[in-house]
Amino acid sequence: MTDFFAETVELNLPEHLTFEGRIKGASISHLKRVSEIVSARIIPFSYKKICAFKAVTSSGEVIAFVDKPTSSSLECDAVILVKDASSVAKILASLSAKSASWLYPKTRRALALSRSECISLGDLTLQSWKGMLTLRAEEVENAQVIVRGLRPPQIGAVYATQAHWSVTNSPATVVMPTGTGKTETMLALAVGTPIRRLLVVVPNSNLRLQISRKFETLGVLKAATCLDKTAQYPVVAKLFSVPKTIEEVDEIFLRSNVVVSTLQILGQAKPEVQARMAEHVDALFVDEAHHIPARTWSTARAQFKRKRILQFTATPFRNDGRRVDGRFIYVYLNRTGFAGGSNS
Repeated sequence: MTDFFAETVELNLPEHLTFEGRIKGASISHLKRVSEIVSARIIPFSYKKICAFKAVTSSGEVIAFVDKPTSSSLECDAVILVKDASSVAKILASLSAKSASWLYPKTRRALALSRSECISLGDLTLQSWKGMLTLRAEEVENAQVIVRGLRPPQIGAVYATQAHWSVTNSPATVVMPTGTGKTETMLALAVGTPIRRLLVVVPNSNLRLQISRKFETLGVLKAATCLDKTAQYPVVAKLFSVPKTIEEVDEIFLRSNVVVSTLQILGQAKPEVQARMAEHVDALFVDEAHHIPARTWSTARAQFKRKRILQFTATPFRNDGRRVDGRFIYVYLNRTGFAGGSNS
C-alpha cells in the first residue's frame, strides 16, 4: 500500500488465538500473537461492497479494519472487527477500549483440529525454539532497570539446571525466593533446552491459571529480548479434571507442548493414567514444592522416575517441617542469607 495521504498511527492490536476449547476435561489453546502495539500506515479502501480501512505495519503485514462481520480475507493478511470503522480515530478508540476482535485468520475450536495437526504444530513450535534463547542479563543503574533481561538468580538457575541435566536426570531442586522469577526460569528452561512436552504441577487452582498464562505468552522473554521474535508460542493445556483413561491422556497430552495440573488432579489419577502421562512428557516441573505433602508427591512422582524432574521452591523446608527432597542444585540467598520471603 502506497499513498501520499496515508496516516501513520500506533495500533493497539488485540491478542489472537489460533485455537481454543475444551478437550476431555482440559482447556487447551494456542496463542498466535500477544496483544501488542505496532506502527502502521493506514488509509481507506474498498473491496467489492465493503468500505473500510487497511493498514500496513512496519513488518509489512496488511490488516483490514471493518465494523461488520465478514468471512472474506479482503485480500489482506488479517481482518479485525471494530465497533466503528468510519474513521481512523474511531478505529484507534475501539482498539484502545479492547472492543476489537480478529475475524481472519479465524480462531478455531480446539476439537476442530485433528490430533495430527496439533502434533505438527507442536513440532513446529519446538523447531522455532532451537537456538533462539539468549540469557541476557538485565542492567540496573540507580535502582532502575536500564536494559531489560533476566535477573542473576534466573540465569544462575538455568545454567545450574542445564549442567545437572548434562550428567544426570535424577530429581533436582532449585531454591529461589519469592519474587526472583521462578516461572520465567521455567520458561527459559522449556525453550532453551528445548523441551518437546512438559508437565507442570502446582499446588492450587490459582497457580494453575497464573502459570498457564505465563507459558501461553512466554512471559517477558520476548519483551526482554531474551527470545527471538520468531519463536512460536506453545500449545498449553490446563487440566481441570482427572483423565479417566489412557485414551483421554493421549487426546490431551499429544496435542500440547505444556500441560499444567494441580497435584490433587495428578494424585487422584489411576496408576496407569499417571504412567501414560509420564510416557508422553520429557520433563516434570513442580512449582511451590514446599507446599506439596511429601507422601502424596512421592507416590505420584515415582511414575516419572525416568524423566527429568525439577522442583522449584522458595524455601528448603516443607510446610510440615521436613526438608524438600531432590538434590539441591541451586540455592539463591537474598541479602539476609535466607532463601525465601522477598517480594522484590
